[in-house]
Amino acid sequence: MHFWRPTHCTLQLNFLRSERCSEGRSRVVRAGDAYGGTSIIRYERCLATSTDQARLADANMERENGLHFHAVTAPVQSLPKALPLTLQSLKVHSERGGTGAMKVLKVVDESNGEGDTNGSGGESSCGKGGAERMHGKQHGKKKSKQGRSTGCGEQSTTGENGCHVQQAGDLGSKYVIFEGGGEMPPNSIVTLTVAFTGRVQEWSQGGIYAGKVEEEQDAGHGMLLTHFEVAFARWAFPCPDDPKQYRIVWQLQTLLLPAEYGVAVSNTAELSRKDVGAKGVQYSFAPIGPLPAYVIAFAAFAGVVKIHEEVLQLRTPPFMEGSECSSHGGVGVCSTKLVPLRVITHATSGVTAATLAKVAYIAREAIWLLEDFFGSPLPLQQMPFTCPSGGYGDDYYHSDQTQFNGDELLTIAIVPTVPYISGMEHHGCMFLNETIYTSTQAGDKGSARSGTSAPGVNIEVERTKLIVHELAHHWMGNTLGMPFVLKEGVCQLMEEYIGDVIMGKPVRKAETTATAPPAPVPLKTGSQKPRCVGLATLPAADDVSGMVEDPEKGKEFTIRSYQKALNAVRDVVSAVGFTVFKEGMRRMYAAEVLPNEVDKIQRSGGGGDEVVGSEGGVLLPPPYVSSAQFMVYINQQNSTDRRI
Repeated sequence: MHFWRPTHCTLQLNFLRSERCSEGRSRVVRAGDAYGGTSIIRYERCLATSTDQARLADANMERENGLHFHAVTAPVQSLPKALPLTLQSLKVHSERGGTGAMKVLKVVDESNGEGDTNGSGGESSCGKGGAERMHGKQHGKKKSKQGRSTGCGEQSTTGENGCHVQQAGDLGSKYVIFEGGGEMPPNSIVTLTVAFTGRVQEWSQGGIYAGKVEEEQDAGHGMLLTHFEVAFARWAFPCPDDPKQYRIVWQLQTLLLPAEYGVAVSNTAELSRKDVGAKGVQYSFAPIGPLPAYVIAFAAFAGVVKIHEEVLQLRTPPFMEGSECSSHGGVGVCSTKLVPLRVITHATSGVTAATLAKVAYIAREAIWLLEDFFGSPLPLQQMPFTCPSGGYGDDYYHSDQTQFNGDELLTIAIVPTVPYISGMEHHGCMFLNETIYTSTQAGDKGSARSGTSAPGVNIEVERTKLIVHELAHHWMGNTLGMPFVLKEGVCQLMEEYIGDVIMGKPVRKAETTATAPPAPVPLKTGSQKPRCVGLATLPAADDVSGMVEDPEKGKEFTIRSYQKALNAVRDVVSAVGFTVFKEGMRRMYAAEVLPNEVDKIQRSGGGGDEVVGSEGGVLLPPPYVSSAQFMVYINQQNSTDRRI
């Protein structure tokens, strides 16, 4: 079975000047302001993996032969404040064989089951002028007890003015059916160009949102920010937006802003910045990936910013045990490279210069310790599986290294994150909630993160743990994809373990959800409902669902889900011992990510997704491990080492 897999998405965003500003006054982008854009999505015709086949099996031929992307274009009943996108046009072009433009036959919207034969978007019209409206399902992260619930998994209904209200399980899922798409040979490449308009969301909504700006405030307070986890990217622009199915190469090729926005940062280095007359200033950033949509980000600042800059010394492969390569006397016979680090905040945030410097220090220490733990350098813009030395990434993306210009950097932005999170692991461009870094005690409003902070926790401890957590995601979740419970559980464990070392505290022992005998034994649940296990009841790989079961969709970011994630990973560590856990994590990362190991196993039989078929058109997906595959790597031996 062949299907069209997306491999690249290039974004061009144009933020118009505020419609509410008077002539001659400094203008900032505010919630509700319009912006326009173009998404250029590249697809390759390839063989379906076993996972792909399972996803496509219950669908008709339109899934196999259509170009899949996400763009939620109808209101979501549970999110009445969310503002929609409008799809203006869709065009398909072939990149090979000189075919050129290809006729769009229809667009199938899986959210409401309707199709359109005019190629204009395939959604029901809504509001004045028959404009199509789009809403994406809302997901928060590290949600506080006061956080709002999300809406998903419901059916399409009719809202005000006869508008369709989109509430399907996979909001905004669309397939573009084009002439000849099912007959094109393997390895064919096409691009889908989608022109659209949207509205900037309120600070509390996510997506592309404006920092809180009062009407009387001028450009000195303006910030334009993003939050896309879990599925907010489809709320901001049309794109392939599923962290398991689609991990692709991204480029913010054009970011056009009012001239007041003198600083903009994103996941990668700035390629160019130029004034464009009355329109403002245009930024362009380098490509990055393959990554899921939710870790793509940008932050634009109007007015004055504070920046702390220094240089990080990062390791480079090869990476072996037994040297003085760590500031903590850890591992690593390795060469090093120098990478810029910048910590940035708005001048109005209240974050001091001393705090910016402290954040940089903690990040530097955490990176060295995390590199020790994973036995691998910090993955930044140069992803390890697309290195020039080899790896399936080069074949998968048909990319020479010209798309990566070699300039790596790490940005940490201390900004007003959406109110229900404390940080976000955008790859190479982490966001930290400014409230945490201006408050005087842990647990102040805005600083609750996943409910793991105990009463009376020192604010410096909380700040340190947050930085470690978001950095750890660069290995777990960003570079190596995995289910929500695994990635969050592992990173919470890392924030405790690495945080203790940085703060000079004794390394804690794993706390578990139950008391059990001291020796690990398999847990056979049969047909019983999956359950969490205790200290020494480590399940076999085929019984793992009870230990690392993902939360219900739409309820990922609650205190309960984060505590469950931490407890699940703690149980694993308590069962096998920390040394065995660490060895298993290293083994998993090396086998799934690092080029030399990937070349050996070709991601078949070593925990990766099996590629179906052997003829032309094989397209190996970026690394992603399931819960069962994770346990195969961890549960290979026992150990009496219980220290953590």
